Amino acid sequence: MKTLQFVKISKTYNSRHGGQMFYIFFKGTEKSYRTVLFSNMRNFRNWTEIINNAERGDYISNLSFKLYKGKEIVNADSLPKLISQREMKQIQADRFEEHYGIPPY
Repeated sequence: MKTLQFVKISKTYNSRHGGQMFYIFFKGTEKSYRTVLFSNMRNFRNWTEIINNAERGDYISNLSFKLYKGKEIVNADSLPKLISQREMKQIQADRFEEHYGIPPY
């Protein structure tokens, strides 16, 4: 499971499977990733918090990956968790203090 930075949600398109489809884009430390969601699929509800609340620069954790046409993409069956930028800074500060024994500031 990985944590990636949220970039954006694409515009919606009509899906040939019914409903709407769109992409969610992410940024890792070395690569960019995406996933595709279909509004009529069961896994769509796993992503509602991200769709409704994520802002550019927030972090999404608990992401799994799969290969699609030879390229690694975020698995839409992941159970993503939203971490705001503020929460991530606090997590990083706590890790720093735990490791070094002093506050980062």
